[in-house]
Amino acid sequence: MKQENKTKSVKKFSVKMLLAMVFGGVLGGFFGVFMYYFHGNLEAFLTTWTKMVQSILAPGMLVINIISVLAGEICLRKLGKVCERIETAEDEEADLVSYQEEKYGAILQCVNVISQVFCIFLLANGY
Repeated sequence: MKQENKTKSVKKFSVKMLLAMVFGGVLGGFFGVFMYYFHGNLEAFLTTWTKMVQSILAPGMLVINIISVLAGEICLRKLGKVCERIETAEDEEADLVSYQEEKYGAILQCVNVISQVFCIFLLANGY
């Protein structure tokens, strides 16, 4: 049982790392194509980049905030269900439910921080 949980955990971590690598590769390719298009002229690239970000600044902020609110609401609903189970839980189940409560609280904080980082990224590149 313990070995099975460890295997699942390693698989989940491996998938997350693979997704992070793909995201980094796509982002690097995006900037590589832009730099190739501008023949290494960093000033022209940054001017075009700033104009592009400014054109999507307001809609981008709106989309980020909507996604953040929806993700927060989903986490709060799950957290509410977990908190209802705490009242009737016995010893071992109470430990599990307490862990789930902490997990959903942490996910909620992560969603908040990630949305702030994306908004700051947009604002910093748009001005």
